[in-house]
This record gives sequence, C-alpha cells and structure tokens, in this order.
Amino acid sequence: MIKILNDHNELYFKDYLQNFSEVAYEYGKLKQTLANKYKNHRDNYTEAKTEFIKKHTDLAKNLYKNRYKP
Repeated sequence: MIKILNDHNELYFKDYLQNFSEVAYEYGKLKQTLANKYKNHRDNYTEAKTEFIKKHTDLAKNLYKNRYKP
C-alpha cells in the first residue's frame, strides 16, 4: 500500500524562497558549490542539500501556518 503524504513541503520551501531573496541566493550558491563537489554523485548532492531545505521549510511552515491545509 502506498502512503500519500500531504505535507506540501515543496510548496512551503518555494514560497519561502520567493519571499526571501537572500535565502534564495544562498540556496543557489549552495547548489553551485555542491554541484561542483558532487559532479558524479547525484545522491550525495541531494543529501548535502537536505539540511538547508529542511531548515527553511520548517521556518516557512511556521511563518505560513496552515497555508496549504484543506
């Protein structure tokens, strides 16, 4: 059985980046750095971004409480 999660993390993260350009810039720089470091290791690249994404997604969920709740 497939469990469907409706946590909308991607939407919260997107909204946060759109509203905080300095965080979006920081994320872009992080992605560039990690792309160079993990050129041939996609899983490592993705894992290395996780902490940044989680931190800012949590901040967004707190800031935009219930934005995506039905």
